[in-house]
Amino acid sequence: MLAFIISVAAGYAARFAREPIEGVIENILLDKVDISTEDSLALSYALCMLLASFFISVSGSGVPVVTVLLGGLLGLFAKELYTAVRKQVGS
Repeated sequence: MLAFIISVAAGYAARFAREPIEGVIENILLDKVDISTEDSLALSYALCMLLASFFISVSGSGVPVVTVLLGGLLGLFAKELYTAVRKQVGS
């Protein structure tokens, strides 16, 4: 359960980590890099999930990778899923 919570948090954090990661890439390459929003979001998602997988492996839980990826995707699209559920419920 801890691994799922960590992966959901990492997926949710990917949207907020996008801009700082873009800044780091520009500082490292010392040039303005044209990277699309979708590509930078994919990069931030991958880095956040890599960090989450490190914490999950350190915790010693032997969860399947599918559980971690599902949690990350749920976290990444949490806002959209919440909006869709609210529309279906009618609130």
